[in-house]
Amino acid sequence: MTEELYNRFHKVIGTDPSEKMLSAVHVPEAKDGKPPIEYKVASAEDLSFIESKSVDMVTAGQAAHWFNYEKSFPELARILKPGGTLAFFCNFLLSYN
Repeated sequence: MTEELYNRFHKVIGTDPSEKMLSAVHVPEAKDGKPPIEYKVASAEDLSFIESKSVDMVTAGQAAHWFNYEKSFPELARILKPGGTLAFFCNFLLSYN
């Protein structure tokens, strides 16, 4: 998902609380004068390395159900610009019998 967002936005920061998960990430080459994707070991509850009101969109795919919402929602609201977008999504398979 992070690489797809990189194709559409100027700067992308990917986070995961697991260093092991991030070690498996393929970091694409920087292109079109954009900075490379920045990956950080971090949780949604502590994004203190991101400036307040500096982010256009926050996404979480297949992860939001793990968040401590009492801590993460205020943190996400802090980093989002006014009018910013919060998008949580997941993949699922429907089976009809």
